[in-house]
Amino acid sequence: PSRVPPETRMPDKVSVYIEAARAHVRLGQFEQATLFLNRSIRGEKGRESAPELAAIMLALAELHHYKGNLVESLRCCTRLVKSKCELKESKLLAQLHMLLAENHSALNNMETAVSHCQLALRIIEAQRDTQHLAWSLFCRGKYHLYKRQFSKALRQFQLCLLLRRKTSEFDGQADCLMEIGMLHHLMGSQGEAKS
Repeated sequence: PSRVPPETRMPDKVSVYIEAARAHVRLGQFEQATLFLNRSIRGEKGRESAPELAAIMLALAELHHYKGNLVESLRCCTRLVKSKCELKESKLLAQLHMLLAENHSALNNMETAVSHCQLALRIIEAQRDTQHLAWSLFCRGKYHLYKRQFSKALRQFQLCLLLRRKTSEFDGQADCLMEIGMLHHLMGSQGEAKS
């Protein structure tokens, strides 16, 4: 039995399309991602709930971020922040703040990136759910990275990787490995960065 009330649960087809779009975005297959996002919008035309529309908008913001359209990504995120009363799912809200942190980091606005990272951490940790532990460690790693505390960031990503390996979160493992490699590069240990 699911603990999520039926009114906040996304229909399976829409959530599958959104996850497929996100996977294609991370692989750099932007046209495929766009097709899946369009399908998610057309899937339940006229019957979308606020959380579904928010998830679609967040996926669209991620698409813009990975394509390098940071201004458009920020525009989508800003629309979501303004309608946060509709964002009842804490995981979506935390993902939104982490995307805002990534965008501001890419624009070299580290103070704002740190601020959004802190907001995401507060949201995650308020849940007091062990399922969110890996996500919390990843966010802490980003927080230390934005503050240029590389050794602290590295430790958080290493712990997150261990946890994600135990829970078989393959997509999350790839994210951790990428961050660990980048940190080794920033810290000057090129041999570690390659392995």
